[in-house]
Amino acid sequence: MLGRLLPRETRERVFDPALGDLMYAWLASPMRQQRGMPFGVRAVATYLGCVPSAVPRLFVERGRLTRVGRVAAWTATVFVALVLVVARMAGTYAATGPTP
Repeated sequence: MLGRLLPRETRERVFDPALGDLMYAWLASPMRQQRGMPFGVRAVATYLGCVPSAVPRLFVERGRLTRVGRVAAWTATVFVALVLVVARMAGTYAATGPTP
C-alpha cells in the first residue's frame, strides 16, 4: 500500500525489491519471536528511505514538469508576486503614513 504513493518507476526499481528483501529476511529469521523491531516499522523505514529519490520525480519527469510540478510552480509564482505587492504597499504606507 505504501508503494502506491511512490511514482511507478521508483516503486518498481527501488521500493519493491527492497521490501522483498526485507520480507525474505524477516520470514527467514530463525528467531521469529525475538525480533528487535516489528516488520511494520521496518517497512515504513524502507518507504521513507525511498521518498528522497521519488520527490524530484513528482515535479519533473523526462525533463518536463509534471502536473504537480506545474501547480507548484504557479503557486510559488503567485505567492512571490503577492509578497512583492504587499512589500511595496507596506513601503508606500510607511513613507506616507500619519505623522504623530
